[in-house]
Amino acid sequence: METLSMDEVALTCTKILRKFLNDPFVPEPQKCICTSWKKQPYTRGSYTAIAVGASQSDIESLAQPLFKNVHDKKPALLFAGEHTHSSFYSTVHGAYLSGQSAARRLLASDDAPENALDCPSTADLNTWIQGVQLG
Repeated sequence: METLSMDEVALTCTKILRKFLNDPFVPEPQKCICTSWKKQPYTRGSYTAIAVGASQSDIESLAQPLFKNVHDKKPALLFAGEHTHSSFYSTVHGAYLSGQSAARRLLASDDAPENALDCPSTADLNTWIQGVQLG
């Protein structure tokens, strides 16, 4: 897929959808955005899978920030990605939400209390998908 043009990917996906849905009128996309995960030198297309015997607390531990000093309120290093969201683990949705949470924490005032990964308005995937803007 990564070697094809965006137009070719869009046309091929449209053909597949039309055939799958048995609907010749499925419109072509206005825009096509493709990733290049396999070409990325540090990941080579990998994603996270929960190991046998792992638990929810292991996922939550991976998301914990690191601080320079024990009394610091602002973390020195934050983690985000599909491997750090306990509700949407191993999904783009989880990566997106954890990135938002990390950004909010970085932008918060130094006096802000420690905030957990919370996304009350995006509790279900369907609601989140409907709110995504691709333009």
